[in-house]
Amino acid sequence: MEISSLQSAHVMVLPAPSFMNSPATQNFSLSFTGIAVLGDFKGLANGDWHHEVLQINIEDMRMDKIMERVNSLLPPVSPDSDGYKFVPLQWTIHASFPSIFNAGAATNAGWEIDNWKIIRGDMTAVGAGPNTVKVLEGLQLDISVRDKDGEMKKVGYTMELYGYFVQVRKPKID
Repeated sequence: MEISSLQSAHVMVLPAPSFMNSPATQNFSLSFTGIAVLGDFKGLANGDWHHEVLQINIEDMRMDKIMERVNSLLPPVSPDSDGYKFVPLQWTIHASFPSIFNAGAATNAGWEIDNWKIIRGDMTAVGAGPNTVKVLEGLQLDISVRDKDGEMKKVGYTMELYGYFVQVRKPKID
């Protein structure tokens, strides 16, 4: 399932204190919050739970704004790099449904966010030797709605992360 749009996306980035002298060793604390507007996510006609996995891509969560704010704090991108990606070391996530709807009488109605987690993907870090890192790709939410005319319209999220930026190279396809 994909979102139809994203409302009220906010980001915060603060460099965390580093006792090293190099900006390459600097860790950051990042915050992402927003409201994902869902497409057509309704309960099933038979009244059973309708389960879906919702994925929100990190670019949709305004990672461009984060990069605008941190670029001056990072070393220049090397020629053999495809740019910087964020490697989360620690994180917390929260999600809720700020907008639900039920057209008729509620018959065993329910709305749930069953689970949430960050999505990470493998990329090769630029530098000495082959080094695979797990970079941030987005947020995954397991959502459910029950009642034949019950609807979940929006999902709110907060994601706090602590980690570092690393220059990466896309995997080469032979």
